[in-house]
Amino acid sequence: MRKLEDILDHAWIQETLGILLVVLTSMVILMIVKRWLHKLGKSGGLFYTVVKIFVWSLALLVVLSNLGYDISSLIAGLGITGIALALAAQETLSNAFGSLSILIDKPFKVGDPIRVDKYEGHVLSIGLRSTILETKEKTKVSIPNKIVASSPIENLKK
Repeated sequence: MRKLEDILDHAWIQETLGILLVVLTSMVILMIVKRWLHKLGKSGGLFYTVVKIFVWSLALLVVLSNLGYDISSLIAGLGITGIALALAAQETLSNAFGSLSILIDKPFKVGDPIRVDKYEGHVLSIGLRSTILETKEKTKVSIPNKIVASSPIENLKK
């Protein structure tokens, strides 16, 4: 009968256990964040999505590093790619930062009647790119978050 030390002596088993540990740790972190958001009365939305992307990206880098890959060039490449994407996606990023500003300032929440720019209606959703209002005429208006964040917002909730 083989001893546990003999079985764990194989490199592939150690690598597999390391990968499982990283995946389980990532899942636990995300579960803690989700419960924390639930306690705060939030559904997660944008913040949870950003945290999830960050945690899984970090987990991927740790796994690749544990498998023996040199991740320093990968991190440098991600930095250069990030700069290129930021320049190419300025409009999208300004909307994303607008939504982050809305989530931090909390001038309104889903269901609130608001007036922003030249639009008035009830907030149906606050997304990464835009905030969607339902007007009195029952039409849906999608307003880019960079406009929402840079315009005066009047919350009509009483």
